Amino acid sequence: MVATFADITTRKKAEETLRQALAQEKELGELKSRFVTLASHEFRTPLAAILATTETLTNYWDRLDKPKIDDRLGRIRAQVAHMTSIMEDVLELARMQAGRVKYEPARGDLDALPGHPDRVRRSGRPGSAADSRMRSTPCCRSSTRACCGR
Repeated sequence: MVATFADITTRKKAEETLRQALAQEKELGELKSRFVTLASHEFRTPLAAILATTETLTNYWDRLDKPKIDDRLGRIRAQVAHMTSIMEDVLELARMQAGRVKYEPARGDLDALPGHPDRVRRSGRPGSAADSRMRSTPCCRSSTRACCGR
């Protein structure tokens, strides 16, 4: 009778490392999928508003007075600005993932921020208090300042 023994500890460790890497990749894929779903929803809403407003202008241009036309054009501009902001956020995220954003944390008094939740009404509309809060909050201190414009 002949018996052979081999130490497979290294192999088992490598298999476990591969399993963990696969689990992380699956989780990353799920996160990316959820992000794409969220981003597409965030784009559909302003696009629907733009479409509805342009259809109103097209169908009723001759019946609308100048202030009403200007109001509707302003709505379109606001929705385009909102979409631009969303796209800038997506691009900033891509820069962060690529390691092109320098992280520079800074100490500060969060209660003193102009957009402190105790003083701001929540709303998702461009130009709203919440939108102003998001624009005024020094949120990233990144070298590109794309998220807050500072």
